[in-house]
Amino acid sequence: MKHIIKRLNLLLVGSCLVATLQAAPVKLRYDNAPLEDLLRDYSDLTGKTILKASTGLPTLAIDFKAQDGLTEDNYVEAIETLLALHKLSIIPMGEKFAVLVPDAEATKNPPIFIDPTKEKLPEANRYVSVTVKLEHVLPSELEGVLKPFSKLDKDSVLAVDSSRTLVLRDYSSNINRMLEIIKSVDVPEETNEEFAIIPIKYALSTEIATTISSLTNNPMTFTTSQNQRITGSAGRGGSSARPGTSGSTMTPRTTGRPSSSSSRSSSSSSRSITNPAAAAAARRAASGEITPVLGDTRILAYERNNAVLVIAENAQKMKLVRELIDQLDQI
Repeated sequence: MKHIIKRLNLLLVGSCLVATLQAAPVKLRYDNAPLEDLLRDYSDLTGKTILKASTGLPTLAIDFKAQDGLTEDNYVEAIETLLALHKLSIIPMGEKFAVLVPDAEATKNPPIFIDPTKEKLPEANRYVSVTVKLEHVLPSELEGVLKPFSKLDKDSVLAVDSSRTLVLRDYSSNINRMLEIIKSVDVPEETNEEFAIIPIKYALSTEIATTISSLTNNPMTFTTSQNQRITGSAGRGGSSARPGTSGSTMTPRTTGRPSSSSSRSSSSSSRSITNPAAAAAARRAASGEITPVLGDTRILAYERNNAVLVIAENAQKMKLVRELIDQLDQI
């Protein structure tokens, strides 16, 4: 019985020692170490067999002293970075092997593909490839922005505009920087545009739209089917014309209203333009002297409701459009 208890105690102590050894952190140190020492440790840490050329590799003498608290993954990144500093790259080939090549030969080998949306890229200089879907910016617009951050050849940044995709091939530390830039740049375009549907009370929406459009950088002329319907109906005494119109010319009602001259005077005084730029634009439009004071403002005529749709560059241009319409839309 005593022998059995003694054996159990020995087994318990042995298992504790094994667990302690397994939990002990790895600590690597290199004092003028040759390349073979780094490759041996890298192979032990990753479980991969290193394939390398027998000639053409540099003779290294590497010094490295790590601080406490580093994990095995940290040491793997450290070795990859030490090799990159000496212009060498380790490229994984499947689960069991890795190839050691000079940086100049790295692009001739297929990089490991990493999906940045599912896993974090290592900070070490590991040769990888990622694809990035853009939402707001064309990939070709970012090529010139990202290439200065690339360490490899000109094909490290490939743009596919048709699918809004960027293909990045470089060391993971560089790609991490590129991803940060993409996150900052691929954002919705800021705009100060203002939209409004403005009803026209007395004039025709097509006439107002044509006049206002003549003050933009891209003037347009709007035709109307309403003019034709009104003119044709007036000749036959039809009732499809708007009340108080004869053809396309509107006249004020006389019942319960002041004379047309007093109406125009009253309307003009109540609708006077307070913005000097609007008043000047109205005078130039009336005289045929066109000045694009409204810039890239766009305007469309909506005949069905006799209204105009205005897309102004900013609030100031929208205010100017409203004041111009106020001045033009009179009896």
